[in-house]
Amino acid sequence: MCKKNYTLHPLKRLLRYAFPFRKKIFLICILLWTSSIMEISGPIIISYFIDCFFSEIQISSHIIVVLILTFISFQFLSAILRYHQMFLFSTISLSIVKTIRIEIMRTLLKQPLSWFDAQSTGKLISIVVNDTEVIKDLFTHFISSLLKNIALVGSMFIAILILNFKLGCILFFLFPILFYIMRLYQYYSIPIFRKLRTCVANINNFFNEVIQNMSIIQQFQQQKRFREKLYILGYEHFQVRMKNLKLEGFLLRPLLSLLFSLILCIILLFFGLNTSKIMGVGILYTFINYLGRLSEPLIELAAQQSILQQSIASGERIFYLLDCPIQRYGNDHRKILQGKVEVKNLTFSYHKNPILNQISFSIPEKSFLALVGKTGSGKTTLANLIMGHYPIQEGHILIDNRSIKTLSKYSMRNSIAMVQQEPCFMAKTIYDNIVLGRNISEKKVWSILSSLDLISFINSFPKGIFSKLDEYGNRLSMGQKQLLSFVRVLVSEPSILILDEATANIDADIEQKINYILYKIKNTTTLIVIAHRLSTILNADQILVLHHGKIIEKGTHQSLLRSKGKYYQMYYIQKYDKNFSYTY
Repeated sequence: MCKKNYTLHPLKRLLRYAFPFRKKIFLICILLWTSSIMEISGPIIISYFIDCFFSEIQISSHIIVVLILTFISFQFLSAILRYHQMFLFSTISLSIVKTIRIEIMRTLLKQPLSWFDAQSTGKLISIVVNDTEVIKDLFTHFISSLLKNIALVGSMFIAILILNFKLGCILFFLFPILFYIMRLYQYYSIPIFRKLRTCVANINNFFNEVIQNMSIIQQFQQQKRFREKLYILGYEHFQVRMKNLKLEGFLLRPLLSLLFSLILCIILLFFGLNTSKIMGVGILYTFINYLGRLSEPLIELAAQQSILQQSIASGERIFYLLDCPIQRYGNDHRKILQGKVEVKNLTFSYHKNPILNQISFSIPEKSFLALVGKTGSGKTTLANLIMGHYPIQEGHILIDNRSIKTLSKYSMRNSIAMVQQEPCFMAKTIYDNIVLGRNISEKKVWSILSSLDLISFINSFPKGIFSKLDEYGNRLSMGQKQLLSFVRVLVSEPSILILDEATANIDADIEQKINYILYKIKNTTTLIVIAHRLSTILNADQILVLHHGKIIEKGTHQSLLRSKGKYYQMYYIQKYDKNFSYTY
């Protein structure tokens, strides 16, 4: 179970990712202040013309040309500087999102399989894709806009103070009111945006579920029910969005526009129509111009509070994932050479639901162990524990007389391999799916194919070993997937090979080929085979019969038949009488 880290606010943790780019951000701030000063110089230049016009001061044509050129140059340079700061900020935000996604992927890859059992694929994808995009918007839009508007508002405020101190004081008292409005919006918007991120994750999870189970939906004519569920999820998302729009419509632009209009009316009422004794017409023009310009940055900042709140909600989800404890491995990097396995008093539970109870057995090196039993008896769980996918809760597993807790991930993954019931394949060539990025030569792959008598099988594909597969290997039969899975694990020459129901969904011809493969590797690899088809394990050195997490029988095929226990009943049903009933 993941625990929230309350030591730092999500926003503070997100801002820490910008620390490596502090020099670029400092440069951006310089560009912004320079650009803002150039931008606000325009009204000051125009106010100079207005004051000269009303005071009937003659301005030489040379000064007019210089002022016009200065005005145009400042505006042009301001636009160039803003472009460069936007480019730099976009680069920084993309780099930060890249770093966060890499950290998320690194965390996911280090999670135990038990963690994924309780997670939703759609919600994980939503965190990796949607939430990180929101973080990108935080840096690209909100923080960029914040720094830009601080520079612009700060420049205008300083300019007004220099031009007329009284007007500057009036403007100063405006900021506490604006701050209060933003805090009020933040208070009411945070719960809305948390709910909004949950709605988006639920929709992603729903579509992931529909796409993965489309054949079942169509077969059982469930289209209407899923359309209704999508409508419910969409309407829930719509309702949350409407709440946010109503909040923005009341607390942001209309309220701020009304506030600025009232301030302007108060100023005009206070100074009267004739302001020549108090200040020049040019200064009044400059103040009105700045007040109009001031409203847009502040409204923009208030409007982008939504991005800030979405980022906080997304940050909570991202850091909730990043704070999940990863599975720990030992520091013993020595390779497993013998393949001897010993299990002592092993007990394991899923969420307080006992699966294995005081299991003990040993597997000599280069021997063949079979695990049989009805579904839910604990066979696959036992295999996953030997693979190191789940942490040991109680008891011990020794491999080559070394505790599995001391073995490093490198040692285990290079020495223990598993062929699963439903193998996974990527949309790449057969060769790429076999080597999976490992340093394995094509010659080694052909050598394994030859030793397993699978060259004709590979050559049956259009381009042989370089034939490209579809996503998930959808066009491969289950038997073809299993044969390729065997090649994939055997090219690394594992000391221990586990088969998890590898013959459950294949025809007799593929089963015969798999039995031949097992025969070929029996004397070089320790085999642990989980099987419902008992014809696969007739030559096993030892067979364990599991029931409710306990070993109720053990022995060879012949000895178990002679005892006429549960294994005998299972074998009799599969070979002779499909209607024969037995109880566990």
